[in-house]
Amino acid sequence: ERSLVRKGNRDFAKERYDRSIEHYTQALEAAPENFEAAYDLGGALYRTEKYEEAAKTLERIAADSTRTDQERAEAFYNLGNAHWDLRQNEQAVSAYRMATTISADHVAAWISLGHALASVGLHTEAVEAGRNAVAAAPNNAEAHFVLSLGLKNSGQLDEYLNEIRQTIAIQPDHFPAISDL
Repeated sequence: ERSLVRKGNRDFAKERYDRSIEHYTQALEAAPENFEAAYDLGGALYRTEKYEEAAKTLERIAADSTRTDQERAEAFYNLGNAHWDLRQNEQAVSAYRMATTISADHVAAWISLGHALASVGLHTEAVEAGRNAVAAAPNNAEAHFVLSLGLKNSGQLDEYLNEIRQTIAIQPDHFPAISDL
């Protein structure tokens, strides 16, 4: 099954996602517990906008307690992305929270959690997620931007202005920050 995963990875790299799905599926038929094949299948399903199938695959591997924390955090993060694209924002929040609980330095998960929390009206928690993103990556413009949005939505306008300026200082062409000012 290892050769099927490698074939799937080659097809994935060439953006032939449907073919990579076939290879990963075949690898899983040969070895149903193959984490790499399942994880990569989830990614390929996501890339083909088969978000429900991707979510089912990612839920299964995220729940696998035999995997490393990093593997599980990444699976929960990707599960959150699938839920987000399905407009299942509360499920996305839950998945992103799991990713950040497992891996406190997962910057992308903190950023996505901040956006998802804001989308369900939890602005104070969105600020906290933004602060954690900035703490994990002080030079990341998107971390400062998600923090700025949480601050703005929770009425902390002075801090909002500081963070939006910091976003632009780090990335002068950050269009969402520029247009939000």
